Amino acid sequence: MKSKVITLLTCLGILALCGACNSGGGGQAVSPLGKPTFASPATTAVATVPASRPSCLTLIEPVGNTVCGYVVYESDNTPVVGRPVFLAEALFGADNSIVFAALDQNTAPKGVTDENGMFYVVDVPSNPYFLMISDYPQPVMLHEPDNPENDLMVDWREKEGAFDLGVIPSQVFASPEP
Repeated sequence: MKSKVITLLTCLGILALCGACNSGGGGQAVSPLGKPTFASPATTAVATVPASRPSCLTLIEPVGNTVCGYVVYESDNTPVVGRPVFLAEALFGADNSIVFAALDQNTAPKGVTDENGMFYVVDVPSNPYFLMISDYPQPVMLHEPDNPENDLMVDWREKEGAFDLGVIPSQVFASPEP
């Protein structure tokens, strides 16, 4: 019971912080602490795309800041189909280290995986984002394909453009059969 109360209080604190970050208007969460100093792993954490999965950037027309990739079930490498992939904005602590990801499922940039597990999001504002995928009971973080200990993130503050994240293994629950 004590751990449930602590978890609830932690969640309420996070929601309060998210509200404070979004209170500036415009709907975009902005860190009041300035620009953090860290490099985005997205430039080095690109998985090799098998021949059966071409680079997603060759299949779409990138517009502004664009991210794309393929989400597959870690257990058997089959596509995760019909799931929203959200870009949750990174929020920062007093020391400019990342504290957590802020996700509002109604306003966050997102794409939906197709029958091949491919998703894409175009014209994304220049901020750092964690990638999350819809799962039951709530969205879960996606992890770097080559280093599953790290959460998958993209960051367009230093350099804008398009990221092909390759194949991203995921441990989401399989959708029930109709």
